[in-house]
Amino acid sequence: MVAANTESWFSTTASFYRAGFTGELRLPKNLEFIGDNAFYGCDFSGTLNLPATLMQIGENAFCYNTKLSGTLTFGKNVQNIGASAFYECKRLETLIFEDGVECIGENAFNGCSKIRRIVCKGTIPPKVLSGAFFAESGVCPAAIPDSRRLEGVL
Repeated sequence: MVAANTESWFSTTASFYRAGFTGELRLPKNLEFIGDNAFYGCDFSGTLNLPATLMQIGENAFCYNTKLSGTLTFGKNVQNIGASAFYECKRLETLIFEDGVECIGENAFNGCSKIRRIVCKGTIPPKVLSGAFFAESGVCPAAIPDSRRLEGVL
């Protein structure tokens, strides 16, 4: 287990870039921002629990964390998920987006080939940029509100 720092943010200068951490990652409960490349190339395993206070996930934040698995829930305070934020997180299975998510960046979940379910609980779904959910295998059902079409590629 790695307990991340107790600040409300991680710097945009790759806090733990390719640090080689393994095991479970526990983020602080008051975390608001995860910067670009913060956990790029680490090898955390298990389910990632994002704190309710989280508002922003930077580009490549969890890129190549191939052992993250299970359900990933983005709380009502998360507004933006950066480009390639979860690129090649191959064991993620379900994504749940609460009401606050506004934008899912390019290639955010590209290569996450085990995702089989996407749920958007908001009345207005987020803007989805190019390649956000591209994976080479399978078809993934997405539950989205009827009030607005997704912009981008699913």
